[in-house]
Amino acid sequence: MSTIESYFDRIDSLIRHSAVTDDEVTYRRLTAMSGIIDGILHFYDGSCLEITETLRRIRSTVYKQRYRYHYRKGNAQIFRYDNAPHYPQLQTFPHHKHDANDQAIESAEMSLKEILDEIGALAAV
Repeated sequence: MSTIESYFDRIDSLIRHSAVTDDEVTYRRLTAMSGIIDGILHFYDGSCLEITETLRRIRSTVYKQRYRYHYRKGNAQIFRYDNAPHYPQLQTFPHHKHDANDQAIESAEMSLKEILDEIGALAAV
């Protein structure tokens, strides 16, 4: 059975075992069935990832109701993934990715692990 707290613990462990050099992340349980993760992860090259996940527990599973992962270096956006419902023409609606030019493209729902893997792949180039 998954709880909001166990989800928080998994995300915190993922951050601790990644290339993050510093983080400013808060974990807030709103009710026994909901919570929010919000903050910024900093990387060695000066880039950062802003994260927000709004969580809801239904039965024994924790789901992300809303999410946003915004990766940038300085003022330049590298990418942003979110599920704000404003591109209904995309087949993956409401999930989408904004590229460096802020163009919205199709994307599956992303996890923080997938985002950190993408950042790692970009750093390796």
